[in-house]
Amino acid sequence: AALLLALTLEAPRLVKARLEISQDDLDRLWSFTLVLFIAVGFYLVLARDGLDAVGALTGAPPAEDVPDGLHRLSGSALTFLRWLPFILYPFTAAVAWSQRTLVRLSTFSVYEQRRARREPHLPPPEWATRSVHPAYLYLGLTLFSASTTIAHSEAFLPLLLAALLIALWPARNRAWRAPAWGALLLLLGTVAAFGDRSHQLTRAAWAAMEDRLMLDTSGGDASAANTDQGGRTTMLGQVGALKQSSAIILRITTSDSAGLAPGLLREASFDHFHSPRWDNGQRPFQATDLLPPAPGGTTLTIVRAGGSSDCPLALPGDLGGLSAPRVGALEAGGLGSWRVHGGLPWVVYTAAHGGALLGDGHPGDDDKRLELPSGGLRADLERIVDELELKRLAFEGGALAAGARLERWFADRFTYAIYQGPPAHGLNPLQHFLNTSRSGHCELFATATTLLLRAAGVPARYAVGWSVSERDGARYLARARDAHAWTLVWDGARWCDLDTTPPSWLAIEDRPRSWLGRLRDQVDELWFSFGLWRQEGGRWQLAVFLVGMAVLGWIAWRQLRGSSWRRARARAPPGAGVLTILGRDSELAPVLSAIAARYGARPAHETVRAWLLRLQLLGQVGALDGLDGLDQALALHLRLRFDPAGLAPAERHDLRALSQRLAPALAPRRG
Repeated sequence: AALLLALTLEAPRLVKARLEISQDDLDRLWSFTLVLFIAVGFYLVLARDGLDAVGALTGAPPAEDVPDGLHRLSGSALTFLRWLPFILYPFTAAVAWSQRTLVRLSTFSVYEQRRARREPHLPPPEWATRSVHPAYLYLGLTLFSASTTIAHSEAFLPLLLAALLIALWPARNRAWRAPAWGALLLLLGTVAAFGDRSHQLTRAAWAAMEDRLMLDTSGGDASAANTDQGGRTTMLGQVGALKQSSAIILRITTSDSAGLAPGLLREASFDHFHSPRWDNGQRPFQATDLLPPAPGGTTLTIVRAGGSSDCPLALPGDLGGLSAPRVGALEAGGLGSWRVHGGLPWVVYTAAHGGALLGDGHPGDDDKRLELPSGGLRADLERIVDELELKRLAFEGGALAAGARLERWFADRFTYAIYQGPPAHGLNPLQHFLNTSRSGHCELFATATTLLLRAAGVPARYAVGWSVSERDGARYLARARDAHAWTLVWDGARWCDLDTTPPSWLAIEDRPRSWLGRLRDQVDELWFSFGLWRQEGGRWQLAVFLVGMAVLGWIAWRQLRGSSWRRARARAPPGAGVLTILGRDSELAPVLSAIAARYGARPAHETVRAWLLRLQLLGQVGALDGLDGLDQALALHLRLRFDPAGLAPAERHDLRALSQRLAPALAPRRG
């Protein structure tokens, strides 16, 4: 395709036929190019989750989310840059096949075009009268766009240098002989080859370092993962507002007849704590089969964005079965972590309640271990355990009794806040939360609860996932801000969810949506419906092509209609050579015709005024009864004929009145 486009641009060198394109035609074509420019950009923003990336970067994101958001935006920008030669091709080809070699700068300014139409009598600014040769700019843009990809073949660099040589060789300085230019080009090629190789090595090194860095983050791509299922770096040390994004992550339909909210859906749990990081010992993921749910039970049908990366599955704690119509390689990890490896753009699966298939296993030594040095935070945890008598409660009433005491204690004495202030001097964030601020986000509550239960001898784990409560018609939604952390506690037979974050956190996070947020939800829903339909086998290629061609065809017709493109030296336009005489509808014309009929026609060499003076009809009051005012009427008539501004309505009225008064004096005589 690129070769065909290139030949089309070079063909005018061999073909003499040209198009005669007016300046107005060029303006229309550039307006169409701008529409195409905007349409392609809008599509790329939707297709590459650009709205989510912008929202993540503008909503006071955690520091670890920023690199991923910037990476997605830069990827969209590079893709758009590679499409620019195709977007600008129609305009460049039209100029190449026209009689023009230069294009005025005013063509590229919609504002200047509108100003010229509004105020045609004003001269254009100096810059608008200058001209450029678009072919050189197009060549540079094409070469630059082709250079942005990292998937270069071995022939790319030699072909690039050859293209530059062909383009620049005719413009070389003839004072230098060909061998000197050849040596310079050889030097340029050598430097370029070494530079390209250095760039590849640098990029590989940066990618390796980026991978190591991203292992310590929670992952900024909300559409792909809420957390690294092998390790979770918490935001305990982060200062500022957290969880501001309202991007929709999960869409859930429940079979529960009562329509109860799904509640907590877990993605991973962890048993090792090294502040501020939780991990599960990097337990490996292994391929596993789907577990068909038992008939008659309550099920959740969940849809979330997958993509090419590993997509964690959000599952209920009492998982009784798992099925999916189309899914990638299903893998199970330690401590109840499940994921889809290399799945589809949208992962659709059904999870059933009423079982213990999540794979949590029985508690081990790691679930009781408190890996903290003596003093400091460890001493504070042991003090709180003694104050709340958690060991006695766990011994007499079981682990859930100790958990209930902690839940009441946090609800009575602590508050939820999305803003985390700096800790007091000498305290780590968790100590600051327990002793000073007593206010924080879910990670602080979940981490403190897990460590307090372990200090009381109760097996506990740290869990992350989603808290689902927002209803949207017949389904439920989980947004990025609904990401949540809580505690798993062993009651002697199974792992139970224990959420000690004050319930007020849901109301705080569920702030009113602005009109822009509602609009974004509607756009997101349309894109989701289209993506799911496309994935499930819809004839999307044909449909998108037909709709796109219809829309672009309508836009092209709107922008280009009225253009007068034609081959050069074609027939003259209609009306050429016909002299348009102003004032033919003058009210004085019948009066002058009557004078010519009575006194003889006006010679071609005489003006109207000279003719009337010779007939003594002007300047002699009473020379002919009834012709008073002829001088005034003639002045108005001549202004109507030759003044570009014409006559004002009041002056045209005077001309009509004077002509009606003069007409009876020149009526044909009887007998």
